[in-house]
Amino acid sequence: MGKKRLNFWDAEYFIERKERITNLEFSKEFIDIASKKLERNFKSKTGIKSRGNVIIELPSAFFKDKFSYSSGDVSKIQWALILYDYFYPVEINWSSKSGRIYVPSDIDIEESDIIFWFEDLDAIKVHEILYPTIQNPLKLDSLHFDLNIKSMNQNLIIDIEPNIVGDLILLNIENMVIRVFQKWNEKALKDSNDKLGLGLIHSWSFHKENNLEIRVDMGSADVTVLKKLLLELDTLDTIKAINIE
Repeated sequence: MGKKRLNFWDAEYFIERKERITNLEFSKEFIDIASKKLERNFKSKTGIKSRGNVIIELPSAFFKDKFSYSSGDVSKIQWALILYDYFYPVEINWSSKSGRIYVPSDIDIEESDIIFWFEDLDAIKVHEILYPTIQNPLKLDSLHFDLNIKSMNQNLIIDIEPNIVGDLILLNIENMVIRVFQKWNEKALKDSNDKLGLGLIHSWSFHKENNLEIRVDMGSADVTVLKKLLLELDTLDTIKAINIE
């Protein structure tokens, strides 16, 4: 019987077996910190808590040609998540608050300094794999408008269709979106040690015709901010439908 892996990214299991994919050196300290922070980032972006059904894993040897690593202000590894038995390619990124460039073999890592995240993790795809019978990954019921979610990753387009076309109606919706996003970022900035794990929304912009289109770079923000936004918008009686992709 194989060793049971309890961590999101199991250092002992990984280090013992990584040679079939890469000769890049990894320290246990690096993986243990990455495991904690990436598990939090995964939950932040998908709303899903890993219970052993999601792990960072060594895929089969054919993946060797797809593996890549680059070091810099933002360092990157092309790697994989295993969602049950499904192989899901991901890009693991990390940087630091201090500007120090960490490499995977480092052992003297300041945990509060280093930041890990998954780049362009599609929450909708993850939900389809893990919970194929659940239609709404945001777990919101009884909204008065139609909600259609096609994809949910770092860069989103939120298209809001009003019941009645009008500049004041669109402006009212836009102001509510701004309030929700600004309040979220203000709270995240006050949480200097990241105890709440809120994350910052990097940017948002608006385009108005008959609908209100919002382009959002979610940055490191928790998916919960989308729930908060939708619940706030549900208090308005001027919205017919919202599409997210």
